[in-house]
Amino acid sequence: MSTKRGGWDWDAMWWGLIMITAGAAFMLINTGVLDRSFYGKWWTVMPVVFGVTRLVTGRSAKALSEGVFLVIIGGWFMAAVTHWQGITWSNGWPLALIAVGASTLTETVAGHFMPKRAKRDEEDTTCVR
Repeated sequence: MSTKRGGWDWDAMWWGLIMITAGAAFMLINTGVLDRSFYGKWWTVMPVVFGVTRLVTGRSAKALSEGVFLVIIGGWFMAAVTHWQGITWSNGWPLALIAVGASTLTETVAGHFMPKRAKRDEEDTTCVR
């Protein structure tokens, strides 16, 4: 599902920027400009940021459910990496079930109040000459 506004595919542009940023960060780590420990714990913030972005910009029930899922999964990643409250990869797996359940519930409830597809996704994308 592509988000086209004004002739621009914004989803593709965002993914392109994300890939460039990730590549630049990995290059800086591999060349020693950034310390490897920087990535060791901070990579877990990425799913949370993507999830919050999806929650804020989402115009459909599906978008909100994706945001909820990413925020909870990112929270699990952060908790497991930092061992917050004793959570590890092996004992924190129920959070994945919680993420799936919360995402499904969010989509179901939000579906009663929001369209299944965003209006901007349904816009005519034909070229005007």
